[in-house]
Amino acid sequence: MTVVDTSTPTIVLDEVDLQLLGGRLFHDGATSALRHDCSYSGKNSLELCAHRAGKCRLVWEPVELNCHETDFVRFAYKKTSPTSKVGISWTGPDGREFVATDGELNGRQEWTIPNYGDTDFHEVVLSFSEMEHPAAGNKSLPRVDVLRFEF
Repeated sequence: MTVVDTSTPTIVLDEVDLQLLGGRLFHDGATSALRHDCSYSGKNSLELCAHRAGKCRLVWEPVELNCHETDFVRFAYKKTSPTSKVGISWTGPDGREFVATDGELNGRQEWTIPNYGDTDFHEVVLSFSEMEHPAAGNKSLPRVDVLRFEF
């Protein structure tokens, strides 16, 4: 995943072992590893491996991360099972969650990722201006201090 500050194009988070950044890392039905042999671009990739049916995730609560000056988030993913669902989300200090998924929207404000039925890499660019409106309430930009990030 790459987070870029577009006012002065700068990579904020890229090819980094989350354990080295500090904060708390939780695994829920999955394990993760920093891989050096199968990245979409660059040298490293984060691998998440589910160990049960249903929702499995990696949760990272960073010491400090924000997206105040960010206009988009870019990442690539690859599934080993075409029927699995992919999603990322981040939560701000007021509890609002911003989600990108190829699964169900469930009324949340988010981006819909195309559900490809293959095992190829797919690059995703989430433009902050192109989010879908929530089922209830107003749409808000995800320029927040990030308290929690889920994969």
